[in-house]
Parts: sequence; structure tokens; C-alpha cells
Amino acid sequence: MDADILLQQLEDLKWQLAAYQKKCKQYSEEVTELRGDLHNSLVEKQILGEKLRLGIKRGDVYIRDSQGNVTTKVPCIIEIHEKIAAGTSRTAYHYTILSADFDDEDSYVASVINKLTCGVIKYYNAETFEDSTRLLETDCLKLWFLSDLAAEFNMKFGRRLLSFVNCAKIELETGELCMLEPCLEDFDRACNNDGEGWETLDDRLGAFAHYVFEKTNKRFLPCDFQGDLSKMILTDPEINSCDKSEEFNGVPTRGRVGTLNCLNKHLLTCEVNKFCNFLNLKCII
Repeated sequence: MDADILLQQLEDLKWQLAAYQKKCKQYSEEVTELRGDLHNSLVEKQILGEKLRLGIKRGDVYIRDSQGNVTTKVPCIIEIHEKIAAGTSRTAYHYTILSADFDDEDSYVASVINKLTCGVIKYYNAETFEDSTRLLETDCLKLWFLSDLAAEFNMKFGRRLLSFVNCAKIELETGELCMLEPCLEDFDRACNNDGEGWETLDDRLGAFAHYVFEKTNKRFLPCDFQGDLSKMILTDPEINSCDKSEEFNGVPTRGRVGTLNCLNKHLLTCEVNKFCNFLNLKCII
């Protein structure tokens, strides 16, 4: 082929490449602009969502009765204040119950509502968790489940060693289902989900976890202890399940691996834990 023709074809290819690169740069700038618009739109949506969540709303509070059944519905007017925390699955705000319609003669309901007059309301992120209602139900169940076992644990010693906050579900007029719990004055974390730091736990927490493990026939082990540790008032616990499903109420846990991790840490102090010794708890996995 003639050299002049080849040179011309090469020039044509250079021109096409330059045009292609220019077009790519143009597309890249357009994509960047679109991403910026999308980000701004999401921010505006988030801000709007925050504004819609704040303020005075009507709702129905569902609480456990003294037998452990969630049967009592209390209509209320609630004011939701500023956001205080946000995670992957939940967003928390301060709230105040302005009024609640219940039978004054029902002392149990009155005591629960009085404890929940103000505190923390948690919204659940339905976009991240397909079944946000199940997650909420599980959070409530964990607190109720461990509250009952903590009461048994305390009775063994004839005094309160630890307790878990009370909680309730609330269905707002918007249709959103949220969780209510008291706001603790001080907040600290003693142990994470994997059991790291287990050896530094207060002996009461280690013994309680061990007690729950034995009481549930080695199925469940609580961890992630947090709350007002100076008063041993706990909230937002995790429960590792080492049965075949490795779930608690249908929500996955860290399973047998997480359970064994925590128990291996507990072995470091179990023999000299006066609370474990008093209950004659032996750490046999």
C-alpha cells in the first residue's frame, strides 16, 4: 500500500481518537454533574425526611402486660425532638410523651408509661433491612427476654445487680413503627459483639451471660453490654444464638462462632468470679 495513503489513514485515526477522547471527557463531566445533582437531591430528601419526623404526632404505644403479653394499646400524643444518633439500621431521636390515654387504675400500665414519658425513639431503616418490623420486634424481644432473666438472676442474690431498660413499640399516625426506651444519663460500652474485652467485664456481667447460657440450655449468650454501667442499667444488647439456625427471632446473629469467642474470654475469669461461684456455674462448652 502506498506510504501516503497509510500516513493519511494514520492522521484520520489520530483525529478520531482525539474526538473520542474529547467526547469521553464531556461524558465524564456530565456524569460528575449528574452525581452532584443526585447527591444534592438525596441530601435534600434526607433533610426533608428529618423535618417530617420532628414535631408533635399522634400514635399508639404497645406495651407488655405483667404476664409478658403485648396486648395493651395506649393512644398518645408525642413530640419528637432532635436527632441524637444514626446507624445502619436505626436512627434515634429524643422524644416526650405529652399525653397518654389509659386507665388510671391499671398501675402496671401507668408505671410503664411514666418510665417512658421521655427518652429515645428509634426509627428503623426499611431501605437497608427488608424486614424492619422484624428487626424492631427482635430488639424489643431481646430487652424483654433479658429483663426477665435479669430479674431471676437478681433474685438469686436477693438484690439488684443489673437490669435492662423497659421498652415499648409505638405506631405513629404516619404508619411508621418505632421503638421507645428511656434515655440513660451516662452511656458506656463494656463488650462488643465478638467478645473482645470480655476479660475486662464487670464480674456481674460475665456471670449474668453465663447464667443465661445455662438457663437456655446453652442456646443463647448475651453480649455487647452497654448502658449506664455505673448503675448497671443496660440497653440495646446482642444475643448470640448457637442453635442450628444461628438466629434470634429470625434475625441472624454471630452464631456459634461468636458464642464460643465470648465463652473462651469468660473462661479467663469464671473460676474466680464470685457470682459464678455463688451460682455454682461451671464453664463447660
